[in-house]
Amino acid sequence: MTIKNAADIFPMTAAATLIATDVMREMMELIDAGLTIERCDGFDMGELGMCAVSYMLYTKPDLPEDWPLHANYWRPTDQRANWILAQAFLMLEIQRLDRAAAKVVDNFKPGEKP
Repeated sequence: MTIKNAADIFPMTAAATLIATDVMREMMELIDAGLTIERCDGFDMGELGMCAVSYMLYTKPDLPEDWPLHANYWRPTDQRANWILAQAFLMLEIQRLDRAAAKVVDNFKPGEKP
């Protein structure tokens, strides 16, 4: 059996498709609210990951003391919605990491130490 992608091993169920759609929708809302590529690229100290962790751990509407972004990005509701937001922040962080890694590769010149 040849495996071409993850869907060959883990076919998407209707529930998984809904979850992925909800995460992408939330991620787009965060981008529309101001977390642009340029802005996210400035968060290089784990801020986006901290946002994800906060949404996974905190259930109260009060802003966590260590919340790294503007208060308008803190909008917890129910557990499912919080976990969807956590995943959206993780997606933004993973994309930021990928862009940073690509930039390092793009700036590498043969003969230089990485």
